[in-house]
Amino acid sequence: MPKISVLVPIFNVEKYLRECLDSIVNQTLKDIEIICIDDGSTDSSPQIIKEYADKDQRFVVITKKNSGYGDSMNKGLAKATGEYIGIVESDDFIDHDMFENLYRLGKKDDAEVVKSEFYYYFTNLDKKSPQWDSKHGGIYSQELRKYITKHNTKSNIIHKGEVGQVIDTTEQQHILYQKPAIWSAIYSNSFLKKHGIKFLPSPGASYQDTAFSFKVWSTAKRVVFTDKAYLHYRQDNEASSVNSPGKVFCVADEYAEIEKFLKKHKIWGKFAALVQKTKYGAYSWNFKRLAEGLDAEFLDLFSKQYKAVYESSVLDPFYFDTNERRDMREIIYNPEMFLARKRAKKAAKVSVIVPVYNVEKYLAKCLDSLVGQTMQEIEIICVNDGSPDDSISILEEYHAKDPRITIRETANRGLAAARNHGMAQASGDYLMFCDSDDRYSLDACEKMYSTITKKNVDIVIAGIDIDYSTVELARRYKQSDTEYYRLRNNGLRKVTKDLIQSTDVSAWNKIYSTSLQRKYGVWFPNGLWYEDSTFFMNYMLVSKKAYFLRDQKVYIYVRRDGSIMATTARKTPKALDHVKATVQTFWFMKRHNLLADNVDLFIETFAHSYRLSVRHMPHSDYPKLYEFVRRFISDNKSYLNSIDPEMVAKLGKLPPKRSFAEKMNAKIRPKASKYVNKVMVKVSPAYRKQSHVMKMVDDLHLKIKRSDEHIEKLEKTVDMLLKQLDK
Repeated sequence: MPKISVLVPIFNVEKYLRECLDSIVNQTLKDIEIICIDDGSTDSSPQIIKEYADKDQRFVVITKKNSGYGDSMNKGLAKATGEYIGIVESDDFIDHDMFENLYRLGKKDDAEVVKSEFYYYFTNLDKKSPQWDSKHGGIYSQELRKYITKHNTKSNIIHKGEVGQVIDTTEQQHILYQKPAIWSAIYSNSFLKKHGIKFLPSPGASYQDTAFSFKVWSTAKRVVFTDKAYLHYRQDNEASSVNSPGKVFCVADEYAEIEKFLKKHKIWGKFAALVQKTKYGAYSWNFKRLAEGLDAEFLDLFSKQYKAVYESSVLDPFYFDTNERRDMREIIYNPEMFLARKRAKKAAKVSVIVPVYNVEKYLAKCLDSLVGQTMQEIEIICVNDGSPDDSISILEEYHAKDPRITIRETANRGLAAARNHGMAQASGDYLMFCDSDDRYSLDACEKMYSTITKKNVDIVIAGIDIDYSTVELARRYKQSDTEYYRLRNNGLRKVTKDLIQSTDVSAWNKIYSTSLQRKYGVWFPNGLWYEDSTFFMNYMLVSKKAYFLRDQKVYIYVRRDGSIMATTARKTPKALDHVKATVQTFWFMKRHNLLADNVDLFIETFAHSYRLSVRHMPHSDYPKLYEFVRRFISDNKSYLNSIDPEMVAKLGKLPPKRSFAEKMNAKIRPKASKYVNKVMVKVSPAYRKQSHVMKMVDDLHLKIKRSDEHIEKLEKTVDMLLKQLDK
């Protein structure tokens, strides 16, 4: 009896088959059988299989007429004699020690299933990427090794502490939330036979892993998870089932099979509510991918099935978040609008991202300016960032009337996270941003889209109008705003250091290429203020051409008290984020090998952000800034020197060895306070009341106060010098 029977379902996959079979043949675990099931291939796959079988007696070949993936897998299961069953899709490949390691874990704990991580793999993408794999001619996604321990939230992922432990998945059901990924595991042959676990033999190759996976996790009591990754899951095989536009109702058939299996084993009640959750995700994905016409047909089934469970006790709201519940209600009671939203999303040429937080006073005007755009082919993605006011009610009102509007609610995580969430949902070829207290001119999208497409550039930058909510704000900021937002360029320009430094970093008076943003992973830095500077800088670093509409004011910026922009100019500990945001750009430049060509730009940007932090933070935070900069330089000294030996020296000049404020804080104030405390502790309460003791205490406090006043005067002098330096 072999230790593992490896099932390899094959249908017209000559392009990848040798790579797959080589990875199995060369396993360090030699005691395996390799069962190739040819599902009526019409290319050279049968000849390739025969070639390998002639050389290796471990091969078992099953040849049959085309009957689909499920039937192929069932024939392989029936033929398998190994202790465990492994599955390798014929367009994937595995590391040489996969089955040896999984088998060892299985035997150690007498596991019914051993489940590992896997790699997402893309063929023939950017060969300049640091993740380029020259041996296999592809590139690894940023998402590798996150199937099992992706997050430590809710109960829908295997947690880090559970890795390597024996898990009863009939009780700890969080693995059922994950996509099946049946091929990065081995299964006890006797366990599968005991529970009658097979594939649904439906035609083609669509979703048959769905029911198989659910059957496994709903009956397995001894499962071991490892966070090691071995299998390379190819994402861009255009012939694979995940990219097939047909098979409209196959996913519904899989869930009917799941219900049938659970009822047969008398465990339906235990899993019924969870089935509705996972089925909702599968149905939603299927609806999105189906072609026009077929999607309406499937939506009718979707609506009817969920209306039945929505109005019964089977569906548990606990399993669904706010966004899912909103969509579900529309699917059930207004499927025509839900279908119209998909049509609008598909037709959208521009995705407008609108982060929303506590703006009920301004939100309606903002939305009016968006829904009234002269360009209709837009989607408006509103991300409500946990607003405690009535903003969500206003969003719901507009959402009910316009299919171009999408609402996504999140816990309050800040502006950067809200924008990133919106970008992740975007389907348009181009991106624009509108803060929810601001407005667009009614032809803004049309002008920006027309320019970026006709001029064939990476970014278009337009002028803005500023609406001051109070006379005081206008008096305080108008002159500096006019200077900062003034466009110093016009028309077509090559992106250079000077152009970047002479352009405002605001996200909202610009239009961006979605493909460029996603190719290089240009995102806002979560958790930081001044996030616009990071996004702008990173995007411009990978852009080649820009176009300026100096005389076109497409954005109305509302300057008001209470906004982040109004807070920026005040003394705040968040001023340290100026430097932190620039460090985020450093990591971006390092990841994409951009620093060597932009040394001067980085040094000058870092110095500028340093001065902004100094200017806008309280003096008590100076030591934090100095330490942050020193640590950054120290931690990256080798890399910086490899790019330019002078970088470390230039950056090192920024933080002083020890400022006057640090000395005052470190010497005068602590010593005075320590002496006061010493005196106060030693004397009795009655003695403290005596006048000469109180006078001594008052004198010490007066000295401390005078020291503070002296520090404040020095701060003002430093601020004045920094302003002159900036000018």
